[in-house]
Amino acid sequence: MRRAVFVLVVATSFSWACNTKSTTAPTTTPPTPTPTPPPALTVTAVTISGTAPAIGQTSQLTATATMSNGSAQDVTAAATWQSSNTSVVIVSSSGVATGVAAGEADVSAAFSEASGSLHVTLQARTFALAGVISDGESGRSIDGEVEVLDGPNAGKVTRADGTGHYSLSGLVAGSFVVRARATGYDPIDMRVTIVDRDVHADVTLRASLPDYSGIWSGEYRINACTNVDPPGVTPINICAYPASLNSYRFTLSQSGRTVTGTYRMVSAMFSCPCGGEYGTFDISGTIAPDGTLTMTTTGTPRGSGVVLTESFNLTLTKASTLTGSLTGTLGLGTTVRGTFSGSVLSGTR
Repeated sequence: MRRAVFVLVVATSFSWACNTKSTTAPTTTPPTPTPTPPPALTVTAVTISGTAPAIGQTSQLTATATMSNGSAQDVTAAATWQSSNTSVVIVSSSGVATGVAAGEADVSAAFSEASGSLHVTLQARTFALAGVISDGESGRSIDGEVEVLDGPNAGKVTRADGTGHYSLSGLVAGSFVVRARATGYDPIDMRVTIVDRDVHADVTLRASLPDYSGIWSGEYRINACTNVDPPGVTPINICAYPASLNSYRFTLSQSGRTVTGTYRMVSAMFSCPCGGEYGTFDISGTIAPDGTLTMTTTGTPRGSGVVLTESFNLTLTKASTLTGSLTGTLGLGTTVRGTFSGSVLSGTR
């Protein structure tokens, strides 16, 4: 009995072991899944960067594409470039912009169905004209004005400072006439040509010349006379003969500082039954820098036999009024027998 029980236990154990081995399933590796490809990148925007070129110069523009993943890509060489106004700016296939003229334009770049633009405004390149205004006689500086008379710069004006220096800025290139002027001076016009740089031009002005031309009528008075009695001659008291108050007529023409014309004795300086014609003489002179006209004449008044030389120092007090002084000599032949001086009382034209 005890032996039989032992055998049974062994058999039972064996049977479990066999059952276990036969029912275990084989181990298998699952397949690796195929990865999903990322979505294709697209261009969401194109932007243009760079500066507008100056007129006559170039500037490289850059086109940048913004991708759908947020990255940026330089597409300057691949983009299609275009200008909306080629009279202002032109752009090459590589994004090089060239300034043509003043104005506005839109430069665009297109890439992969996206595009962007850059608005540019070109200002005309400007220059300056500068120099010194001075007096033609003394060389001292003058506080004058300089103004452009014609062309695209017409109307621009500037005033010199206390040292005579002027500077006219904001001028576009070209050829135009500039006028310089100052109070008491004749204006002067000069042509200036600006190409691609500032220009320096000094200006010399001459004091305005009073106008003595015309027919003048007036009176002068001999205020003092001195007899001259050279050794060996008989005194004749020649100063007793000329009238103290005399009427005159100047008929003058003027060319620059030179004045020429005739001097007519309207009244008799010496007693003469001449019927109103007491002598007409050539007269000429020069206008000094201060505007004073000095004229000299020599002749023999009719019926006198006296050689008369007169020098008039005249000044315009108004446009048509003369004042001044005179000096002269009275002679017989080539010998001076008297000297005199006087004042110009009136003169109108």
